[in-house]
Amino acid sequence: MESVVTNGTGKNAAINGYSIGGKTGTSEPLEINKDAGYVASYVAISPVEDTQIVLLLTLYDPPGNHQGGTIAGPVIGQMLSDILPILGVPSDAVVDTDSSNLITVPDVRNKTVQEAQKSLESAGFTVKTYVDGDPNTTLVLDQMPKAGSQLLKDSIIILYSEGNSVSTSVTVPDLKGMSASQAIKTLRATNLNISIDGNSGTVLTQDYSRDSQVAEGTIIKVTLKQALTDAH
Repeated sequence: MESVVTNGTGKNAAINGYSIGGKTGTSEPLEINKDAGYVASYVAISPVEDTQIVLLLTLYDPPGNHQGGTIAGPVIGQMLSDILPILGVPSDAVVDTDSSNLITVPDVRNKTVQEAQKSLESAGFTVKTYVDGDPNTTLVLDQMPKAGSQLLKDSIIILYSEGNSVSTSVTVPDLKGMSASQAIKTLRATNLNISIDGNSGTVLTQDYSRDSQVAEGTIIKVTLKQALTDAH
């Protein structure tokens, strides 16, 4: 079943960091009931070893393509990517946190908002602005995180212009038990950044506790606990 997902007709259900076994199905309508249309199906298990979830998706008379792997596979993949983290199943995806691959945040204060945003995006960051006035002439008063911080690619930088210097507070989520990739995704959804100690396993500690109120762009430092499967 795993080879169906890695090399076969079920590859559309593959998701990074999890082993998945699958079986696709496509059935034709009976001669006596041609109007019923095709039935496309996909059954999946994950993880392949120590399975925690079994999914069966059946689509009756799907429009267009009626192949189970093509039309049902992507839905199965999306469902598993949402369900497995909720179940607490750790991802085995390794996040590259090598300090040589981190990007140093430049100082963009006193640049125009447009110049600052262009510079940051060229460096690999995502930018959110709180600006009064024309971005072509309005200057950046402050930024979060501060210049010199080292962040992963696609981390978010918040820019403030004069008159918008009050930081917007967000609630820190509970990251414990998440994989690094899950923690990154969760923090980015709330405009927060991450600093990771370790490159595999699940989050053991975080420096800002759950439900703390912090400014957008704050760096949340987490420590990963090595998974048992990584200890060999």
